Amino acid sequence: MGRYAANLGQGIANLRHVIGADTFILHGDAVGGAKAFRARVEQEACDRAIWPVRLEFTSLGDRATLLGAASLVQSEFLHRSAD
Repeated sequence: MGRYAANLGQGIANLRHVIGADTFILHGDAVGGAKAFRARVEQEACDRAIWPVRLEFTSLGDRATLLGAASLVQSEFLHRSAD
């Protein structure tokens, strides 16, 4: 579990650098794991990212994925409309 948490935290830090998002909403295994697991993921992400990272844990399941995708589409639409 320790290696899984470390890899997940590293992946979140990488995404922070590549796409610039500062908040990540995790669900599924990350939420179902123990508090120590969630704390390790958060610690790894924060230690490895150059900029601040915020993690939120939700029990929405697959709905979290759909809401995240919808928010990306909406954000892109709003940015293009402003140009």
